[in-house]
Amino acid sequence: MESEEEVSGEIKKDSTRSFVSQDSTKMRNYSGMLGRVSLAELKEFLAERAPGIPDEEVMVNWSTVTWEDEATPEELEKREERRRYQEQRKEEWELKMLAQLLEKHPQGKK
Repeated sequence: MESEEEVSGEIKKDSTRSFVSQDSTKMRNYSGMLGRVSLAELKEFLAERAPGIPDEEVMVNWSTVTWEDEATPEELEKREERRRYQEQRKEEWELKMLAQLLEKHPQGKK
């Protein structure tokens, strides 16, 4: 998967609070994120909204963590193989469509 996407998300400013359990006196805070948010932005948000909270207390629900690193030689080769395969399939499809069109419209042959 390739992406040139920049971090462009935001953390929703409104939070929802609910009791941790029926008998608890602790409240759990929920703040949603829209789009992609960097870890630095998340830490900054938490420093403002929940100063002093230990990292171990912060939970990220149903999220995907992303980062970028260099592709391995195997990954680069696999990508090139896929590109060659796609180009071959495209050419086969184009030739097939051309043959069908020429059969359907013989006046197109010149």
